[in-house]
Amino acid sequence: MNTNDFISSGVLESFVLGTATQEEIKLVNELCRKHPEVLQEIEAIEQSLMIYAAAEVPELSGLVKEKLFSQLPKNNSKIATSENKIHQLKSENYFRYYKIAVAASMALLLMSSAFNIYFYNKLQKTTSELEALNTEKQYYADQFNVQQTSLKNAQNDLAELSNPEIKIIKLNSIGIDAGKPVSALIYWNATTHKTYINSIQLPAPPEGKQYQLWALVDGKPVDAGVFDVLPDSVSLQKMKDITGAQTFAVTIEVKGGSPTPTLSEMCLLGNI
Repeated sequence: MNTNDFISSGVLESFVLGTATQEEIKLVNELCRKHPEVLQEIEAIEQSLMIYAAAEVPELSGLVKEKLFSQLPKNNSKIATSENKIHQLKSENYFRYYKIAVAASMALLLMSSAFNIYFYNKLQKTTSELEALNTEKQYYADQFNVQQTSLKNAQNDLAELSNPEIKIIKLNSIGIDAGKPVSALIYWNATTHKTYINSIQLPAPPEGKQYQLWALVDGKPVDAGVFDVLPDSVSLQKMKDITGAQTFAVTIEVKGGSPTPTLSEMCLLGNI
């Protein structure tokens, strides 16, 4: 048996998901002992499923913290002083005591203003810090909710793939260079209508183009969504739900997809 054909047959995926028959399990164990590449493919599929679950908890990206402290306003208040003509005092002692009293008053006024400015600035800084902490707290709360939702969705998808009712359909190349191994696997549940694609061996589409999955339902093509070729060796992506499919096919369309398939650009096809 050609190991490359066996790897592309979908049996290894069934083996990893626990849906393989006893005969398939026995065959896989025998091939693992004889062909290390089969064991490596099993490990790659297991890692891919783990990556898919973690990827739904989008990776989080580096957190940029910006200082939210605004420039504290400078106190522009000035202590108004008035210049009054002082009439000549008859007593030099009285004049000296008057100057001392004015100096003391000015000193107290300056000290009071300095304390007011200091505590005002402290209040402004504390307020800014509190606003920054509240903003950061809200950010982390939002991120936690997003991750919880993504993790729940990933767990549901993986549970769906382990469903015994899941069907694995291999799509074979019909329009791509036959010298290169090109194929894809469809995981489809006819009861829940959930559909996934594993673009095992697909080259990157031309610039400005994108792969689009179609299902043939009652003789009419139904859009199952566009998908990308991911860098992982086994790339699993969730597609649109499909009801009553008889055939699945992949075409190369303009980026974003097309409302109808371009038959001349069909590259993969597989019957259920």
